[in-house]
Amino acid sequence: MNARSCGRRSLSPSLSIALSMIYLAVGCSQQDTPRSEVVRPVKTMVVVAGDETHIRSFPGRVEGSKSVELAFQVPGLLVKLPVTEGQSVAKNDLIAQLRQDEFQARRQGVQGQLDQARAALNALRQGERPEERQRRETQVRAAEARLANARADFERHARLVQSGAVSRAEYERAETAYRVAQEDHRAALQVHDQGTIARQEDIEAQEAQVRTLEGSLIEANIQLEDATLRAPYDGVIARRFVEERQNIRAKEPVVQFQDVEEVDIAVDVPETVMIADIRSADIVQMAAQFSGAPGLEFPVRIKEIAQAADPNHVLPAERVV
Repeated sequence: MNARSCGRRSLSPSLSIALSMIYLAVGCSQQDTPRSEVVRPVKTMVVVAGDETHIRSFPGRVEGSKSVELAFQVPGLLVKLPVTEGQSVAKNDLIAQLRQDEFQARRQGVQGQLDQARAALNALRQGERPEERQRRETQVRAAEARLANARADFERHARLVQSGAVSRAEYERAETAYRVAQEDHRAALQVHDQGTIARQEDIEAQEAQVRTLEGSLIEANIQLEDATLRAPYDGVIARRFVEERQNIRAKEPVVQFQDVEEVDIAVDVPETVMIADIRSADIVQMAAQFSGAPGLEFPVRIKEIAQAADPNHVLPAERVV
């Protein structure tokens, strides 16, 4: 009821004046010109890392910088093993040795065969000895004498058979003897010529035999040398795998040998650290501490980073040495 009475009542003087002012303002206003935006200066600053140093510690395993398992390249009976685990040895010191008898016997046997082959080759190149050459010349002269007698006997029978003084059979026997004497003389000459200068194919065959035996002698010397193990450099016997009087197979490890002048420390670094590229990281210092020397730090450097993770590690990690 109050609402209806309010709707029929005329506008108040204040409202009428406000509407009139709005109307006049709209009707008389002109289009505003565009205003340029005001550039307000902003204060900026560069954010850099603080001077705080972060220390990361990783457990590691000490390994020999150079470690090798020494083994014989030939089988045999182990007769000398004078080293013990943990013993320091110098370069070329004796570590182990197989029985030498069979290797020395094989080398001597091959050496004897080689000497014989070389002597035979020398004889082929120089020809026969003087006494052998004289014997062959004597055989040629004897064949010539028999040939001369057979020729004379054949010619005499040829004349007698025409006059009927000898039979046809005797003539044929003389003819056969003459032909045999001719063959004997020809054979004696061939033997004499072959003995004077050996054939080239015989010399080449003997040269091949000498080369084969020379190779066998080299192999025998290598096997004799391989029957003895010596230290390749100054180091320590880390472990022994065999004992004396034991039959050793070829390439069977005898000892583990390590160089202790320089050691490696293998560290399993978590994958989250590896993502940051440990080589290019801002590393101030790297040092190693050992439980046997508490309080002491030893400077270290990154030697290599394995490309594959350690399969024995539970968490994702990379192997750094």
